[in-house]
Amino acid sequence: SWFILIYLDIIDIIDCLIIWLFDPFWLIDELKVQWSWVGMDGATMKVRDLWAHQDLGVFQDSFTALEVDIHATTVIRASPVTV
Repeated sequence: SWFILIYLDIIDIIDCLIIWLFDPFWLIDELKVQWSWVGMDGATMKVRDLWAHQDLGVFQDSFTALEVDIHATTVIRASPVTV
């Protein structure tokens, strides 16, 4: 089975997660993170791509980064959506 590296930094001051997704083996072009993997089981999160400076939308349970360049990283900020 394949795996990806997920680096996580929890920033309490602004109530969000900074997540680095990295495929070190050139095996996949989609990088997925389940919110449960980072302690946010069942959460709905607003995601922003920090490299592209773009809001990507709101995602329930997981986020998948598409078209990640081989041997590249994707860095996102994920903030809980409050109702």
